[in-house]
Amino acid sequence: MSTQEPFCGTTLVAIGEYYMRNMQGYVDISTGVIGSIFNLFNILVFTRRNMISPTNLIFAHLAFADLLMILAIIPNSWIQFTQYNALVSNNQVWTYTRALFSMRSTEFILTFHFISVYFIVTLAVWKYIGIVSPLKERQWCNMKTTRNVAIVGYIMCILLGVPLYLSYFIKTISIDEKIIIYMPSLEHDSIQFLIAMIINGVLHQLLPSVILLILSFKLIATLLTKKGPHQSSSLPSNIQNTNIGNVKTKDQNGRSIIILLIIIILCLSNHIPRGILDSVFVIRSEYTIIHLKCIRTLAAILHTLNCLNASVTFIIFYTLNRDFKATFKSLFSKKGISIGERKYFILGEMQKANAGPEINQV
Repeated sequence: MSTQEPFCGTTLVAIGEYYMRNMQGYVDISTGVIGSIFNLFNILVFTRRNMISPTNLIFAHLAFADLLMILAIIPNSWIQFTQYNALVSNNQVWTYTRALFSMRSTEFILTFHFISVYFIVTLAVWKYIGIVSPLKERQWCNMKTTRNVAIVGYIMCILLGVPLYLSYFIKTISIDEKIIIYMPSLEHDSIQFLIAMIINGVLHQLLPSVILLILSFKLIATLLTKKGPHQSSSLPSNIQNTNIGNVKTKDQNGRSIIILLIIIILCLSNHIPRGILDSVFVIRSEYTIIHLKCIRTLAAILHTLNCLNASVTFIIFYTLNRDFKATFKSLFSKKGISIGERKYFILGEMQKANAGPEINQV
């Protein structure tokens, strides 16, 4: 194969270029607007008084991270794809301000994407602990621990992304004085380049994927070998007597695991291809050509897929979880939208808010 020909094929590259120039901006913006509304609904539901639990708190943080990521994708797609292509068609200059905004919004998107993946991994760990040992779940996965884990996740993901963010820079092209964003190349800064690709490909993409795959198989295997995730016989008698109303049924746990597995599959569909390509980018001797031609094609698809994955969680929750569905409907009852705890509206068989919080984990 010629070193000038991308290993992914010229046809695929041509398709990716066409999609990126003519469709991606509009698809990402449309998906982003809908996804922003959906994630706002997720946050409203998971922060209701009757839905308060450690697991649902993580779901709320996941929705918050996805919401901020999508809100950054909308202007980024408009500037980077739609407006840029219009400027190129009219032979206008890509200004430094536009380039800087595109670069910073990309960093913002990456940051909250990493945070979203962190919360998905945390959810898988919490669920696995709950299935293996419900008593340890009560001791380890409480609200205080969950809040601390969430804070650590925000800080850690931001710090781990710093080397990757530093690898972006703006370089002026002498032809027509147009300004574009460049990644550092091996010839100019090999150490910075390799660190950025290792962090992005291995630490942010492949490592979480491996952890999620292992946890997914463990969750499925544990469910198949147990009668039910939360067995009352594994709990002390005093806990069984006082908390029997809050012990989840087998059907509820099965649905919650299905929800988590769907979210994990959506996450892996984005991370594994990008992680493999970034790793090949570092290992192969001709990785510069591979990256410039193939990653643009793959990144265009994965960028849209990432936005879509962050938008469909509401549909998953609404379809598979009855508590989520009932709580969402209660937000739009005839009496109005309930935001505060004192005005919370309960539907069906759900307990009244003034009778104390009921823990309904998804």
